[in-house]
Amino acid sequence: MAVEMSGMPCVILAGGEGRRLGGGKPFVSLAGRPLVSHVAGRMASQCAALAVNASDPGLYRSLGLPVIPDAMPGQGPLGGVLAAMDWAAACGADRVVTVAVDTPFLPGDLVARLEAVQAPAVVAETDGGLHPVIGLWSVDLRDELRAALEKGARKVRVWAENVGARIVRFDDADAFFNVNTAEDLAKAEAMLTARATAFDTILVVDWSARAAPSPAKPSKDAIHIGMVRDGHIAGSYHRTRAHATRWLTGLLDGERRAGRRVLAAFDFPFAYPTGFGRAVTGSDDPLAIWADLADRIADDERNGNNRFEVAADLNRLFGQEGPFWGHPQGREIPDLPFHKPSYAGFPFDERRGIERLIPRAKTCFQLMGAGSVGSQALLGIPRLQALRVRYGDDLAVAPFQSADAPIVLAELYPGLIDEAIKAQVGPGDILDAVQVRSMARALSRLAPERLNALLAEGDPVEGWILGHGHEAALVEALG
Repeated sequence: MAVEMSGMPCVILAGGEGRRLGGGKPFVSLAGRPLVSHVAGRMASQCAALAVNASDPGLYRSLGLPVIPDAMPGQGPLGGVLAAMDWAAACGADRVVTVAVDTPFLPGDLVARLEAVQAPAVVAETDGGLHPVIGLWSVDLRDELRAALEKGARKVRVWAENVGARIVRFDDADAFFNVNTAEDLAKAEAMLTARATAFDTILVVDWSARAAPSPAKPSKDAIHIGMVRDGHIAGSYHRTRAHATRWLTGLLDGERRAGRRVLAAFDFPFAYPTGFGRAVTGSDDPLAIWADLADRIADDERNGNNRFEVAADLNRLFGQEGPFWGHPQGREIPDLPFHKPSYAGFPFDERRGIERLIPRAKTCFQLMGAGSVGSQALLGIPRLQALRVRYGDDLAVAPFQSADAPIVLAELYPGLIDEAIKAQVGPGDILDAVQVRSMARALSRLAPERLNALLAEGDPVEGWILGHGHEAALVEALG
């Protein structure tokens, strides 16, 4: 029995033999991934359902996508369009989008723009010409197409013209670049590298560990986000972590759909000193701690949270005072000391390597007090882990993962260029708001290759503060 679907189904046409690439075009490696995987990655977030039109289902099992064989074998791409129509109709859809397996840079708004045109057939066009395989088709055309194939029709372009296909023009011709030869593959590698080093949007987030909503009137004790996109600077104010998370998720969803890359930098530690993670999770992988904290932390819509209790639970793992410390005066929390403990006897240091390089930076174990960041980390990391779960391979955490994903998260410390930022503060300005806008502006003005190099720096276990050692470049970029 067919499963009814809502939204637009999409099919990757993967029937070409790819002789000029040595055969097996869908599985030709581009940057270490099969070509078909790149196309699937571009389309997955745009479609209600995604399938592959090919003859051998076993080859595509690793992708986890349904494989649709040709209803009329040997008919080329036009036969694949018919198979896509038949599949979409069986699923209860009235239209279907098809794309080619050799187009790894398809735009993030492809489906939305094709779908916006109310016509039985819609195809894409750029300055490079018409791209007839990349189109949207009404399933009501399938009988007409079947008859045309029986009469010898083979070219998608001719058939699309015959049924009066409407055209949607796209400005970015490179988004429709197709890989047919070894030379094309080399060019695609270079294009992928170039695209991976540039960010379209940069966010800088000043987090908060408040236990209640921040004031309605913008204040310093809240979450401030600075954003630079297309050269324009903006800021936003959020009273709760839940509200800030929804705002971030909405923005990231939209940017991913549009095929835009985002760097989001947060002002709390992303990791703990080497040895802490191993003691808690059995692994030195810092992202294992992210998952562990996400399971432990409860943080509600109005900022109510259990961070002190979680810190006390973690302290109990070590059988001595600490390592976490600090809590509100007058509140006794068993196994969470009010004052800083001695760190002798722990299988890790009090400070990360980057914190030893920046002595004024507070440690991730201090939960209360001026400038402390331990509470922000306990309440921020679970929120970022939720983003990791939501976006999967489309999100990377620097420097623990290669920063070549559509969304990259990084740790930042505005105090790196404190004097330069304070010079930007005017009468009535909130320092936190100025900090995030200023840091976003500075990062956006760095050359893409310079920013990419900064994201690659740091310890793979303890993390890093983005821009450390490059303060002069950041101040110069800030202007």
